[in-house]
Amino acid sequence: MKNSRSGFISSSLIKIKDKLPDGGERDASDLSVEAGAEPTPNSRRGDGEFYQREHRKALQKRVEEFRLLKKDLAGKITEKLASIPEDIRISETRISELRSAVEKYASILDTIQSLDEFSWHEDNLSLEIGRSMKKAENIRLEFIRISSKISSLQRESEAAENSAQASFMPEIRSLTFSQILKFGFIISIPIILTLIAASFIISIFMYATFRM
Repeated sequence: MKNSRSGFISSSLIKIKDKLPDGGERDASDLSVEAGAEPTPNSRRGDGEFYQREHRKALQKRVEEFRLLKKDLAGKITEKLASIPEDIRISETRISELRSAVEKYASILDTIQSLDEFSWHEDNLSLEIGRSMKKAENIRLEFIRISSKISSLQRESEAAENSAQASFMPEIRSLTFSQILKFGFIISIPIILTLIAASFIISIFMYATFRM
């Protein structure tokens, strides 16, 4: 009875096992297919579209950077162009005032040198001293006025130079390292050419000296 039951259970298990799919073989075959499978056209097209989108985004970012740079440079150049006529007018005014100061200095110098104390007469010495002192005081006041005007012009000129340097420094700080190197190289070209020419001339001179 026991053997018949065991046989029945074993045959039933064998039937059930036959009906079930072979999981290990299926998994292995599925893995082998997945591992060796080539990408489908849809997946390739999806990757290409992704790269195109990223490339387009990068280009759009560069375009925006260019537009901002263009706008910034155009604004600064326009501002400088607008300020140059005013700077020219101020410079011409300073030059005119300096020329006027030179003429006034020369005039009061002639006036003070014309006051000759050795030509005074003893009879009217008091009158001569009073008259000469009055002229000297007027010359001193004129000298102070002209000197004050020149000092004011010099302060304005120094303030304008400092303002120009202060406005130029942010532009220098905004340059990249490669741009600074390029800018320095452009500035140093005349110095390099001068040194090369000087070395060449010295070499010719020394060669001619030793040959003699």
